[in-house]
Amino acid sequence: MMVGDDAFSAVRSALANVSDSSPWDIHHIDITCDGCEVEPIVGNRYKCSVCEDRDLCQPCFRALVAARARCLEETGNCPPSTSTPGRTTAKHSRLTDWARSLHAASGPAERWAELAAAVPCLDPSHVLAAVTGGAERAVVLRLSPGAGADHPDLARFLDAFPPSRASCADVAWIGLEAAADAPAPATPRPGPGAGPQRPERRVEAAAAAWESLAARRPPTHADAAVLAVRFDLRRGKWMLFPDAGREADAAWRAVAAAAAAGRLGDEVKISGVAPARADHVLCVYTRDYLDEGDVGRVRDALCALGLRLRRRRMLYKPDIHTHLQLYSRGQGGLRPSVYEAELPAAGTAAWRRQGRAAQADVPR
Repeated sequence: MMVGDDAFSAVRSALANVSDSSPWDIHHIDITCDGCEVEPIVGNRYKCSVCEDRDLCQPCFRALVAARARCLEETGNCPPSTSTPGRTTAKHSRLTDWARSLHAASGPAERWAELAAAVPCLDPSHVLAAVTGGAERAVVLRLSPGAGADHPDLARFLDAFPPSRASCADVAWIGLEAAADAPAPATPRPGPGAGPQRPERRVEAAAAAWESLAARRPPTHADAAVLAVRFDLRRGKWMLFPDAGREADAAWRAVAAAAAAGRLGDEVKISGVAPARADHVLCVYTRDYLDEGDVGRVRDALCALGLRLRRRRMLYKPDIHTHLQLYSRGQGGLRPSVYEAELPAAGTAAWRRQGRAAQADVPR
């Protein structure tokens, strides 16, 4: 759908006005803070103008500013960096290591010289600017479970960010999360020896295990399921494809209201307008794609919403398949999705399994 750039101005303005007092936040997708390793960065994100790939969340940015001030107070001058921009050693690549470096040397001069060698961004010539635009962002409203479709923040959110007026150049996703602050996991956490705990590290470890397996034999959906359990990457989503324009806006309002009322999963999101697409991608998540009962429950709840989409087909794709880069022409001919369904004109939707999810063979 062709949309003039001025059609996106209202959403662009709403994004620019998101603040700490807003009921919704900006999430910087797939961006890890190089200080505390949180992913995604929520709220303000700061990017170094000199280093090749250095991003900080707001607390870590403030910690760096405080370190610069302390260095100036103790030494009278922040020493210039002696490191190659963007190429700090692994030992000193995180703010947690930077903080430890402050106390590693015997005297203030040595201490700050060591830190400057390890941390290029300590040099005041390295300007860290707030990232205020770009497609690596999502705007997300977080509500308590069962907040209700009539929650005032939901109405304001839907009015401020209609997907038909959100360019993917400004925001990749518009999302709603309906989860407690510390939800009890629906499935067991990985046991001892299961691998790293941070999400990005678990994704990297799963991808490495997949590549190692693929070097020996063609991997299967069952292999992906084993990795999903091993690395606790069990989430998945139903994907709908509403046409751009009124159809997408109406579908998003219905799905977001159902999620706020607690009738779907804990997260839903819809993509912005993409120049090369005539539709949007609307995702409805479940916490465990191996839990066929819950996958079916969410499918039935979607079918009960009475959505009227030109394309009634729904696909269910596990997140592990995305992490393993299984797309439309997946590795070894593997389908990226494992279930499909069709929104009904009336009655109950039929669905079927695609390929082999092999739940019975997966350790729980």
